[in-house]
Amino acid sequence: MPDDASRLPRISVIIAMRDAAGTLVEQLEALTQQTYTGWWEVLLVDNGSTDASCDLGRSYEGRLRNLRVIDASERPGCAHARNVAAVHARGEVLAFCDADDVVSPGWLAAIADDWAPELLVGGRLDFTTLNKRNWPIIVDQDNLEVHLNYMGAAPGSNLAISREAFQQLGGFTESYVYGEDVDFSWRAQLAGYKLVYARRAVIAWRTKPTLRLLLKQVYKVGKIDACLYRDYRDRGLARERVAPLARTTAWLGTHCFEVARDPVARLRWLQWLAYRVGRLAGSATYRVFYP
Repeated sequence: MPDDASRLPRISVIIAMRDAAGTLVEQLEALTQQTYTGWWEVLLVDNGSTDASCDLGRSYEGRLRNLRVIDASERPGCAHARNVAAVHARGEVLAFCDADDVVSPGWLAAIADDWAPELLVGGRLDFTTLNKRNWPIIVDQDNLEVHLNYMGAAPGSNLAISREAFQQLGGFTESYVYGEDVDFSWRAQLAGYKLVYARRAVIAWRTKPTLRLLLKQVYKVGKIDACLYRDYRDRGLARERVAPLARTTAWLGTHCFEVARDPVARLRWLQWLAYRVGRLAGSATYRVFYP
């Protein structure tokens, strides 16, 4: 009779990295603590690092089972790096995480419990553990986000899918320099794969260290949302109604002093503004009206 481990799915953990030496060790240490008893491997995919990321990764070859460092520096972008890794993966399940986050000890075991060939699995992001000294925490993921009131999306920093399904879907769209996880999730669901939430597959997510970088990230989200609208408007993605946007803008105008005094409200407003500026820039770039 086969033992329990032989019945568990073989998992390839894929970590795209670029100049990640400052955070990579914390993630690799967390991976050494995994409780999963099935076969798994770690693929560190270098997307053109100029620091010691690759050397740090190789230093864990004796501590992490089946760890390999793969070069994906010929084209910048997380989507490209992940696609290259998928070609080299030997597992039947691809599990994606990031080099600047920290997986929980039961992460892989939870993915294995919730995974099935017809599913796209999105895990839970813990926004508080790594960010207590940065910004007021104004988000809490208790389920997968329904993005743009269209469909749910699994975060690329905590996503799992069968290698066969990944290949059938053509991997991540490399023209998406941001938001490739939303595009992938939507394409998967439109192709018939069911998106599920693996609540116990927890990863501590690290926010940007400075306000400038945080707002730049939010700006990019807004810009790529215009691209998503361009690509999915013929498949049911509707433009936002103007009235709610106008009401929000008017509210900010009349409550600007209250917002300025409250740090949480001020951060919310700055993120809202960065996002809307991104949407306007995206509308111009992708030649759509999506303010």
